[in-house]
Amino acid sequence: MLASFAILLCSSALGLAQDIATKGGISGRVTDSAGAAIANAKVTITGQAGDRTVTANAEGEFEMQNLIPGAYKVKVEQALRIKPDYAEVYLLAGNLFLKTRNAANALQMFEEYLRLEPKGNYAAQTREMVEKIRKAMPEKKQ
Repeated sequence: MLASFAILLCSSALGLAQDIATKGGISGRVTDSAGAAIANAKVTITGQAGDRTVTANAEGEFEMQNLIPGAYKVKVEQALRIKPDYAEVYLLAGNLFLKTRNAANALQMFEEYLRLEPKGNYAAQTREMVEKIRKAMPEKKQ
C-alpha cells in the first residue's frame, strides 16, 4: 500500500512539472510617452482562461506567469496624475464634468484653474462659466 502511494505521488509531481513546462508568461515595463516608468499601473491580461490582473512595481515592471499558450490582450490602466500647478488640466477637467452634467465638480475644477491662472488665456471665459454655474446651482441651506 505504501509503495503504490509513493508511485501515485511521483506521477502527480511529474504531471505538475509537465503542466508548468507547457505554460509561459508575459512580462514588461509600463512607461509614459517620455519613457518614464509608471508605478502601480494595473495590468490586465485577457486570454482563453479569462482575465488575470497584476500591478506594476515602482519601476513599472510587471510579470504574469503560468499562462497557457495562445493569444493574449494586455490592457494597462493608471489613475490620472495631475501636476498640481498645471492649470490647463483643471480647465479640461471642468469642461469634461460639464459635458457629463456634473456642475459641482466642474465648478471646483474651474475655480482651481482660476486660482492657478488668474490672468491666463481662458480666465475671462472661465469666470463667466463659473458665474453661470453658480446661478444655475440650487442654493445650499445653512
